[in-house]
Amino acid sequence: MRWLNRVDHFLDRLTFHISRSFNFVALAVVLIMILYVVSDVIMRAVFHMPRMGSIEAVNILMTVVFAWGVGWTQKVKGHIVIDLLFNKFGPGIQRVVNSAVYFICFVFMSALAWKVFLKAMEVKASNMATLSKVQPFGILPIWPFHDIVALSLAVLALVFLADFVHSLVHLPSRGGAK
Repeated sequence: MRWLNRVDHFLDRLTFHISRSFNFVALAVVLIMILYVVSDVIMRAVFHMPRMGSIEAVNILMTVVFAWGVGWTQKVKGHIVIDLLFNKFGPGIQRVVNSAVYFICFVFMSALAWKVFLKAMEVKASNMATLSKVQPFGILPIWPFHDIVALSLAVLALVFLADFVHSLVHLPSRGGAK
């Protein structure tokens, strides 16, 4: 099982760096959103020149913030956990249940990433774009944001895979030790 420890260590480091990098991009996008909204308010209040498409721009940027932050949130176990029944189980059963849940989440997120990627290709082929002009960019194509979500779901799937492998490494042995 030494190889499994190596895989666990590799996946842990890989998912740490990838998800943290995505999270930094999400934080930068939050800053961009703040500046965009503040400039829109100033343009609207002071110069009576509202930006066209500002609501669409913020909605699109929120997609990036959410999608690229979710992998890091899972990596640091920042999601809400309801464990009313779970805490009544022993540590061995908890680890087995965690392993099963991580595996199911890995499979589900992988399938979801693939479907969103296929949808992105379909959207790209149809030239789907925003309905209004987003100043200062004009009409924006939608497909890159589908790709961003697909990529973030793939990263989330990788984090779940790392969690699954980590839970396998730390499963109790048959004798009950560990």
